[in-house]
Amino acid sequence: EFYETLRYFENQIKYLNIKLNLSSEYKSEMSKEYDEVVFATGVIPRIPPMNGVDHPKVVTYKQVLSGEVNVGEKVAVIGGGGIG
Repeated sequence: EFYETLRYFENQIKYLNIKLNLSSEYKSEMSKEYDEVVFATGVIPRIPPMNGVDHPKVVTYKQVLSGEVNVGEKVAVIGGGGIG
């Protein structure tokens, strides 16, 4: 489902001919080039205040999606919002 959301926005960006700059540093003179500027800075992962989060088997979504860690066949997702 989350993949489809990303695919939708990717298609809309192409369809609407939106200039997309990823991993860019903003400089004030850049605003002169555009009618509107949108900042999408991402999220800060939250660690829930619960017993067990310091267990070696507990990892963040960022560790999983980046390939830093591999998960087994049985996985429990706690919280997560759109990422979960």
